[in-house]
Amino acid sequence: SLKWPNDLYCGGRKAAGILAEMASDTDGVRHVVIGVGLNVNMEEADFPPDLRGTATSLRIQSGRTFRRVDVLARLLDAFGARYAEFIGDGFSSLRDEWDRRDFLRGRRVLLRRQGGERWGTADGLDTDGALRFLPDGGPAIESVHSGEILDRP
Repeated sequence: SLKWPNDLYCGGRKAAGILAEMASDTDGVRHVVIGVGLNVNMEEADFPPDLRGTATSLRIQSGRTFRRVDVLARLLDAFGARYAEFIGDGFSSLRDEWDRRDFLRGRRVLLRRQGGERWGTADGLDTDGALRFLPDGGPAIESVHSGEILDRP
């Protein structure tokens, strides 16, 4: 499953996170750095006590160990293919696949951003990839382009 904006879940537990940093100026984007953290061969006991039950790894999910270099090669191949789709057709080329794997859709969530925090319901993504957020008490769905989403109190 995919959790907006940057987490991957397996069996309801977090298996990976993605961090993207961008530098820009008046001429546009200068560079983007993307970091991926993927739990590959960790066992339950390898996680800190407070993450046991909420974090997972490929090994826990599959019952087997992996060669990390093989996982990296497959990850880079998949990223390259999705990136090419995105460059060619924008987010719309990925939206249906995201919708099938959306971890948050229909869940009650806490949205945190610089202006504070609010409870509401996640309602999928809009055509630009922003989170559709229906705050408790309405009145209307908001498009959220940045922030932190917590799906547990």
